[in-house]
Amino acid sequence: TLAPTATPTSAPNAIQVNLSVRFQGITKKPVAAYCQSKKVKVTIKGSSLSQPKVLNDIVVTANNQGIYTGSFSLTDIQAGNNYTMAIKGPQHLQRVFAGANFQLGENTANLTSTPLFVGDFPLQNGVLNQQDVQFLKSRVLSSLENQAADVNCDGVVNGNDYSLLIESMKIKYDDEQ
Repeated sequence: TLAPTATPTSAPNAIQVNLSVRFQGITKKPVAAYCQSKKVKVTIKGSSLSQPKVLNDIVVTANNQGIYTGSFSLTDIQAGNNYTMAIKGPQHLQRVFAGANFQLGENTANLTSTPLFVGDFPLQNGVLNQQDVQFLKSRVLSSLENQAADVNCDGVVNGNDYSLLIESMKIKYDDEQ
């Protein structure tokens, strides 16, 4: 469950969310410069919303422990309970966190206890399937564009990246919201 905590802020009518996430296979600050920050998609549903609030391209930046942090503001939603927050990384399956309680001011959403699993590569369709396996497999030790396939962000696409994909396949498919 997700339980953002509220602390006072200078903008009393705004909901600010400070987000922390982990990505499967990244346990320290990434070696590859293109992995220093990533863009995630955040979808908020529930409580007072008649339709989901979708925030694309929220930038999160890695620290030395491989935890990515970023922040975003929520407008047009009421403070309160019973929200769900779905996070989708650029090469990752969406993960849904239930039980969000957003208060006016700053809120902390520490979602690092379970990583976002590898598996939904471009062209993304929301699930880990044969297209994703083929995408990564074709880039292992090849000269093809590799940034999207370097899931552990060590600067090279190899068996380690492929192993993470196989591990992800054993765990679950994309959370639906």
